Amino acid sequence: MADASVDLVYLDPPFSSKADYNMIFGKGEDKQAQMRAFTDTWRWGGRGTLDVEEIKNAVAHPK
Repeated sequence: MADASVDLVYLDPPFSSKADYNMIFGKGEDKQAQMRAFTDTWRWGGRGTLDVEEIKNAVAHPK
């Protein structure tokens, strides 16, 4: 990979915790309501395989 070719890498773990994460309404003692915001799941899919192959090809054959 060429120098200065990456401006930012951002990671936000945990990954694939399979946990439900809730949005809580209220502050302090008033935290009485919540709802599920998302479930943390991750699966390797076809698009990921294509992206990895594209990166490998770019590294092996830089322009």
